[in-house]
Amino acid sequence: MPIWSVAVTTVISCLLALINIGSATAFNDIVSLAVVGLFTSYLLAAGFLLYRRCTGGIKFSSDSSVDLINAPNAPLVWGPWHIRGIFGIVNNTFTCIYLTVILFFSFWPPMTPVVASTMNYSSLMLGGVLFFSVLYYVLYARKEYQGPILEIQRPVFGEST
Repeated sequence: MPIWSVAVTTVISCLLALINIGSATAFNDIVSLAVVGLFTSYLLAAGFLLYRRCTGGIKFSSDSSVDLINAPNAPLVWGPWHIRGIFGIVNNTFTCIYLTVILFFSFWPPMTPVVASTMNYSSLMLGGVLFFSVLYYVLYARKEYQGPILEIQRPVFGEST
């Protein structure tokens, strides 16, 4: 059965590549939108992590007051891979600045002079996707969303319960 997922992904990728035959502008806009979407998702994650780091909203797993891990209304708990202290804040700050610069330039057209055939329409497409996503959430999804499955902290192998 997993072969079908590979086959469908391959067919979709090939069909998207055929867009370049019809319109180079449409192909460039789809590629630009993919880049913008990728870096926007990274920026959101890095920004929220920076906010939590600066406000002390993340606890250590060794803290005895932490019973539920990453559950609704519970504090976030660090995993095994993180940079502690000021170096983590500097790292996240640099990440947010870098991604903001990359996003700013990824909306620019690929060449000058800018005419309809060389315009980068990814900002329009991103705005449309965001508008319809928020509209979908407000009208339907907020009533259906159940949230993540709760993670329960289990004792490490060798510890007594």
